[in-house]
Amino acid sequence: ALTETDIEQLLNDVVSTVALTLPVDFVKVLELMPGDSDLLLRAGFGWSEGCIGSIVLSKQRDDYARYILSASVPVVTSDFAAETRFGVPRYLHAHRCVSGMSTIIGGPDGRSYGVLCVCTARRREFTAQDLSFLAAVANLVAGVIQRRQLEQRHELMIRELRHRSGNLFSQLLA
Repeated sequence: ALTETDIEQLLNDVVSTVALTLPVDFVKVLELMPGDSDLLLRAGFGWSEGCIGSIVLSKQRDDYARYILSASVPVVTSDFAAETRFGVPRYLHAHRCVSGMSTIIGGPDGRSYGVLCVCTARRREFTAQDLSFLAAVANLVAGVIQRRQLEQRHELMIRELRHRSGNLFSQLLA
């Protein structure tokens, strides 16, 4: 994860690794889109064709998205059918998700990059060790994303510096 430069590949590796390690039926990385209103299913394991790359939650319309993003600890749901803290999104019902847990992928300045979630098609009680593992993976992903964003800013600054020095050199020659 610390050497991967392709975020897309990293996220695909993360969801596969989490699915095999925990073992769960579904894993997803939801990216909080600009404007902080929608969540895009950026990478996933076990989801049906067409889900990955689509907006699956809206922070303005879905209690679930608001609840997860405002939680200070991972959110665990033993049974989505009996859930009273928030409304369960349709896509979770459509995939017959029964249990799940979600944690925030932190970003700079307290803003979230998104959410890392796992779900099962059967009832499951997640352990403290499961929660710690998911939180650790989310922290790792957050660190890699922040590092990559810094590298992109650095590359942009170098290109700008080259452009300006080229202009300066042209002016000196003129």
